[in-house]
Amino acid sequence: MLRRDQIWFIDKDQFGASELYSLSEFNTKAVRNTSAFDKKYLENEFGAADALNVNHKLIDLLYG
Repeated sequence: MLRRDQIWFIDKDQFGASELYSLSEFNTKAVRNTSAFDKKYLENEFGAADALNVNHKLIDLLYG
């Protein structure tokens, strides 16, 4: 398991500039050590995650 200070995100803005920030910068009431970080990341609660369109071609590429 990773600690909150070991998880970092990179978010690119509309101009192409990148911002680096840690999960530990988020409010501890919103993100607890027992939180499902992967689920929250995929739901874009931390930023830095674009929605993926998962279709059969991507599944074939990953697993086929």
